[in-house]
Amino acid sequence: MRKIHCINAISKYGTDQFTEDYQLTDEVNEAEGILVRSASLHEMQFSNSLLAIARAPRSISLTS
Repeated sequence: MRKIHCINAISKYGTDQFTEDYQLTDEVNEAEGILVRSASLHEMQFSNSLLAIARAPRSISLTS
């Protein structure tokens, strides 16, 4: 199970796309992945378990 921490409020529409292989966590130090929409991470300390940081878009377009 991969643990993901969201720095900002990420839409449930987006986080509901995770499979059962992923679990959201409120603890950044136990996260293997971080989702961020808009935040400065320069001063943050990260644990050795962190594998990736990904940017979540503010919105998505569902039109073609």
